[in-house]
Amino acid sequence: MSLTVTSVTQDPATQDLIVHLQECLAMARERSHHCEASQAFNQLHSNLATSHPIAAEVLRLMWNELLSTHRSADFLEQLSNIERQFNEQMTESHVQLQQNYLRLLEEQ
Repeated sequence: MSLTVTSVTQDPATQDLIVHLQECLAMARERSHHCEASQAFNQLHSNLATSHPIAAEVLRLMWNELLSTHRSADFLEQLSNIERQFNEQMTESHVQLQQNYLRLLEEQ
């Protein structure tokens, strides 16, 4: 999802803030760039806070929710991977047990 700057405003300062936010959002998509994204966002937040303090705080809340959502998604992905590995191991164990049972039956 990307925002476009075109019809929002012609004010260069506002356009710069929007471009900066887009860059922060792009960095935040990658877990490995969360630290840089947060630093860039903090700079954006301080720039915005001087002229629009309420908007800056609303944006801060949304940013924190975004990072929280990313962390939750990462956690669920890891959990899913663990579950998949567990299922694969269970399947392998089940096959091994079946083979052992059949061998046992043949020996008797």
